[in-house]
Amino acid sequence: MRITTHVRRQFPTSISYRLPDLRGDITGGLVASALAIPASLSLGELSGLGPVAALYGVLAIGILGAIVGNTRGLISGVNTNLSIIMAVVVAEYANSIAEALAIGMLAGVIQMAFGALRLGRYISYLPISLLNGYFTGVGLLLITTQIAPAMGGAKVGGGLPGALQALPFTIAHANLDAVIISVISLSVLFLWRGPLTRLAPSQLMLLVAGTLAGVFWVTGSPAVGPISAGIPTPQWPEFSVDFLLRAVQPAFMIATLSSLGNMTASMLVESISGRQQQANRIIFAHGMGNVAAGLIGGMPGGTGQGTLANSYAGGRTLVSNLTVTVAVALTLLSGLSSLISLIPKAVLACILISNGLRIIDWRLLSRLHRAPTGFWFVMVLTVFMIIFVDVVTGLLIGFVVSMFVNSRDLEAFEVPRMVSVPLLDAQILGPDADLDDPFEARTGLVKFPDRVSVASAREIGRIVGRDVGGYQALIFDLTQTEYVDDTAAVTMGRLINAAAGRGRQHFVIAGMRDQIGEKMRSLGFLDRVAPEHLVPDLEAAKLAVKPMLEAAIADERAAA
Repeated sequence: MRITTHVRRQFPTSISYRLPDLRGDITGGLVASALAIPASLSLGELSGLGPVAALYGVLAIGILGAIVGNTRGLISGVNTNLSIIMAVVVAEYANSIAEALAIGMLAGVIQMAFGALRLGRYISYLPISLLNGYFTGVGLLLITTQIAPAMGGAKVGGGLPGALQALPFTIAHANLDAVIISVISLSVLFLWRGPLTRLAPSQLMLLVAGTLAGVFWVTGSPAVGPISAGIPTPQWPEFSVDFLLRAVQPAFMIATLSSLGNMTASMLVESISGRQQQANRIIFAHGMGNVAAGLIGGMPGGTGQGTLANSYAGGRTLVSNLTVTVAVALTLLSGLSSLISLIPKAVLACILISNGLRIIDWRLLSRLHRAPTGFWFVMVLTVFMIIFVDVVTGLLIGFVVSMFVNSRDLEAFEVPRMVSVPLLDAQILGPDADLDDPFEARTGLVKFPDRVSVASAREIGRIVGRDVGGYQALIFDLTQTEYVDDTAAVTMGRLINAAAGRGRQHFVIAGMRDQIGEKMRSLGFLDRVAPEHLVPDLEAAKLAVKPMLEAAIADERAAA
């Protein structure tokens, strides 16, 4: 009974799934296939794993993404972001293709953990300045590193510096046929716009026009060549301690980028189809897909090419995703694989160049000079590190710097909203109190802002520690404070312990919310605060301090 219920939840039923739905899914899947198959071939070339590895990846990730992830209009497969990372993995982290595939499998395991622990929403918290820097850097890499293949030469390593250094040699030894094919392909890409895209995607027309030109006109351009297509054979890789130490960093980056792509694509597809995606479930399913892809020699991935095209064409359920995998399987097992061998490599390079042009936010770049300093600094730094070092290092450094920049901005927001002032004895004892000095202030009031985070904890601790040294009583006013993070809680706890350690037993906390109180108690920072000194508001805090002040004044007069 449970199995039947599970299957009904996964697959459309006759009750909710009708012929128009099937028609939309098949149409969307075919449109997505027209984009996914040629794009996957080019991404396989870019990754260094080969075109067939990309198609195997689409198969494994597509099947598990659809069935386990229950994708609703989302296409699972390989994508540009992970192909760039895999190119770095193949070049710098792996000693063989087998090790590169094993790193992809390890990334799948990490991604499964992300999904099982429901961490998808936290991955979406990556700063937008970092993401824009990443996409801009990757876009520039795609454009520059494909100049040589587009002109008939071999792929040049070393990122942008390597491509620029090799440019004179590339131009001098350019293959004229490849240059003609690239000019035709890119011309079709830029001219096939507007209403024409309703007939066929521009990348598909780029593929058709470039391939026809290479087969029937300018035939001297290097082609993909024979590929060993067929049913993949599973092979379990060997893991060692040394390998795992090298593999953790790139695997974690692959898992993070794949999960982030899932979250972003899910939101876009939801806005088009109106059907909510199960993001953490999809992350888990794509992790399984990456493990399976590694076992059969496939490239890791996540949200695949053609997702938006599928949604716009009417794809709404996992049927459209499975349609893409069926199309890929037919390509591998039929005579279509022989047609792949005829595709000029210059055409695949132009497809990657078009991807690079698309993922760069040109509108944002045109307004970057108006952006806040922290935003453009993180973005430019990330682009610089990706282009001149590598993608993994660029993301790590960009992430760390963005955290510092965001913390600085939060500090600038939180610290000015904190108030640390003395309270006159007359304000506590009342206007009719018998006071020798009406301006005497034995009580310090520290009014915290609405939120206190790690960004401002250190500065607030310094200010409070400096200001409260001469008081006989302290009031921490948290009536406006809605959030205190762990670091800020520790800082506040140390101030409480320091005050109590100096003999200030009349330490009063006003308006502490339950969730903040639970955090402080769990860390042991309220042990020295008497229960009666945890009061609901500032007026109650004054009443709690009043007996202490009266006793202190009486002692002073007796001593005099």
